[in-house]
Amino acid sequence: MNLRPVSVISAVLILISSFLAWYFLAGVFETPPESYWSLILLAVLFSFLAGFVALSFLIIESKLSALICALLTILPFFAFFGFNVYYFGAFALFLLLSFAALRKIQGEKQFSLKFKALKFVRNGLGIILFVLFFMISTASYFSPNVQQFATGGLKLPRYMFDMVLPFAGNLFQQQLPSFSPEKTVDEILNGLLAEQLKELPKDITPAMIEKEKQKFLTEQKQALAEQFGVEFKGEQKLGDLLYDLANEKLNVYLENYKPYIPAFVTSALFLTLLTLISPLKWLAGIFAFLLFELLLASGLIMISTVKTDKEVLSA
Repeated sequence: MNLRPVSVISAVLILISSFLAWYFLAGVFETPPESYWSLILLAVLFSFLAGFVALSFLIIESKLSALICALLTILPFFAFFGFNVYYFGAFALFLLLSFAALRKIQGEKQFSLKFKALKFVRNGLGIILFVLFFMISTASYFSPNVQQFATGGLKLPRYMFDMVLPFAGNLFQQQLPSFSPEKTVDEILNGLLAEQLKELPKDITPAMIEKEKQKFLTEQKQALAEQFGVEFKGEQKLGDLLYDLANEKLNVYLENYKPYIPAFVTSALFLTLLTLISPLKWLAGIFAFLLFELLLASGLIMISTVKTDKEVLSA
């Protein structure tokens, strides 16, 4: 097989980007991210990977060489996630859809009168991203953190909870003006107590005030504990308390459905990823186009104008 420089460059870029993408994904599956920035980084890495695969389909003339470059995407996957029968099924789908994307990109290039690199790669990027997302979802199903949903406790990602909390906080503030996720339980209750103390007689002694204060705090914590079924600690921040409460209620409601949760989580992840195909197609397409222009400027590839004979029907 004659290895051209562009084939070697494509293979190296695909191998590096696939290693980084699957490496960081394995880290996310092992330790759920505390920030959405980790997810943005993953989206960028897989966009790079998809863009490089699509570009290799465009600039490598040999279909066999282009497919071999694409298969380099899978090597780090097996290295980080291991081997099982289902992964080989996903691999077969990857191979089939990669060939479909290759034919689509090269077919567009063959029959188009103008060489439009961005248009060509974007035509195949949807298929490439789809199969990458399928591989991600397959790996997520077999990850320990997803499988433990079937037997262990469920836990909402904290950063997602913190994103939703401000909206829920507006509802809490209607009933509790002093509500703030950063305040402790004692700070909230002391704010309510200050309003209660205003109604006490003027001549009440400090000892009686302290007694009423302790009685009020104890009664309120007991009432809240009975209502929500969790212990209210005075030094605990309200945001942490609500997070623990949400996780506890979630586990109670889903107790009978736990065996099905891994499949549900995987399906939800896959459907969510599919909604990202359109924006990531543009991102990956731009990455591929910039690299194409760089290769063009370096002289490693070139665009030539050729004349072709064409048969037409006339009457």
